[in-house]
Amino acid sequence: MGFGATEMIESNTMDLKDSMQPELLKRFRDEVIYLQKMTKDEYSTLIPQIASKLPQRIAESFKHKAMENIESAVDQDLGMRYFESIITNVLIENKNSTQLNMDI
Repeated sequence: MGFGATEMIESNTMDLKDSMQPELLKRFRDEVIYLQKMTKDEYSTLIPQIASKLPQRIAESFKHKAMENIESAVDQDLGMRYFESIITNVLIENKNSTQLNMDI
C-alpha cells in the first residue's frame, strides 16, 4: 500500500456503510476487509492445490480448463469465483458424458 491508502480504505468503508440499509448492515461485523486482486501467479499456484482435492476423474479437466483461462480471470478480477465456476462446469460436463456413456 502506498501513501494515503489508509484514507482510501476508510473512505471506501464509509461509502459502503452509507449505501447499505441499516437492517442489512446489522447482519455484518463492523469490520470490512478489502482483499487485493489475485495475480496470475496466485491463480497458477492455486490450480494444482485445488485439483489435488478434487476427485481424480475431474482433476485433470479442471487443471486444463483453469490454466487456459487465467488471463481472463485476472482481467475480470474473478478471484476464487473463477475456480468455483470451472469446477461447476467440469462437474456438469462429466455428468453429461457419464449419461451419454450409459445410454450407449
